[in-house]
Amino acid sequence: MVARGSSLIAGYERWVRDHLSEQFLIATAARELGVTERSLQRAPRAALGMSPKDFADDIRLDRATRLLRSGGLTVGSVAREVGCLNASALRTLARRRRGLSLAEIRTHRLPWEGDSSGSGGGARGDPYTVRMSVRRLIAALLLSAAASLGISACTTTGPGARSECEVSGCTVTFERGVQAKISVLGVDTELTSVQGDLVTLSVAGQPVTVPMGESGSVQGLNLTVQEVTQDTVVVRLATGL
Repeated sequence: MVARGSSLIAGYERWVRDHLSEQFLIATAARELGVTERSLQRAPRAALGMSPKDFADDIRLDRATRLLRSGGLTVGSVAREVGCLNASALRTLARRRRGLSLAEIRTHRLPWEGDSSGSGGGARGDPYTVRMSVRRLIAALLLSAAASLGISACTTTGPGARSECEVSGCTVTFERGVQAKISVLGVDTELTSVQGDLVTLSVAGQPVTVPMGESGSVQGLNLTVQEVTQDTVVVRLATGL
């Protein structure tokens, strides 16, 4: 089952890259891959902790990042190249998935990217993609090993946070109004602000803002804000692999 899921995800990734400039339906991808839409919906959620749409959106952003930094295209042209309706749609996507503006993506080397010098390659050799895949693989292996030993992979490092963990990740409840922080596989994650349904977290010092009910990705972790109340914020922290 794991092998089949991994094969399906790899096939879906190739399909997305081949149709990146299109605005496609998940049902279309499933049909062309020879699987049911339900199977395609389930596979990335089980293995990556994200929907197939979010997985495709992350691939779009990886490509958009390289195009923006090349300096040869306008934001509108980049948006069309990666299948967004317009520049505004690309800006919204970057803010939702990365918690960053396009200007920040274009001009600033992000903490997890390191040195990207050297000969360029295709999409699979993009420094961001490679480093994030390694982070996600390490996180998944550590969580799996911890679970097999009966050890919690998440430990609270300050007041106002508690967690429930299993192999695929942790569900963390942050208390509002206190400096709530938790360490997930050595990555410090802190609740920094809540404005309405917008939740801002600091992950290893990197801020990310995610609306309630939606997901974002940073530092090799996929973040989903599951609930926002007057007293607490519930966030799902999942490994990316």
